[in-house]
Amino acid sequence: MICLWAGCALMSCNSNAPEKLDKEDFTLVKIPGKYSIQIPKYMKRSIGLNQYASLQYQNTTKGMYVIVIDEDTTAKKILSKAMELSGGSVLSYYRKQKMEQLGQDLKISKKHDGKLIKINGLEAETVNIDASTKEIETDVAYFFTFIEGKKSLYMLMGWTMASQRKKYQGTFGQVAKSFQEL
Repeated sequence: MICLWAGCALMSCNSNAPEKLDKEDFTLVKIPGKYSIQIPKYMKRSIGLNQYASLQYQNTTKGMYVIVIDEDTTAKKILSKAMELSGGSVLSYYRKQKMEQLGQDLKISKKHDGKLIKINGLEAETVNIDASTKEIETDVAYFFTFIEGKKSLYMLMGWTMASQRKKYQGTFGQVAKSFQEL
């Protein structure tokens, strides 16, 4: 009986330990003519998370959600023209524009350091925040990756409860790094 209790206590202590997934723990999902991305096998396709998302996956038991919003080439051309006039990069302008839009709906309590990265040869920026909404007053950890593709601009967004940030941030990172424009 004591061993069983000790095992339960150890598991609960590790409940926020970083999740470690291997390649075989992911499923390749393709959005025809647009992109492919690796999603954890425990996540299921969803609808209704975001009306503009071309990809929506969730695991309500774990409280994990992932969407991808892609902006077509017309939006990219418009942003390119704006950037020619103001200087800077299309990607940073896109990120700034999207974060301002999200800031209207989110009350940001903490912004984590973002960074510029390359994902399969494409320029990308990451931004991680903790924020609440009118509907959910508890902080949610949001993991954003903005990608400038050859064809389109993409915003990958993953989220979970802020208390689960450390547990799932590596998994969200693996998902983002698997992105590949087709």
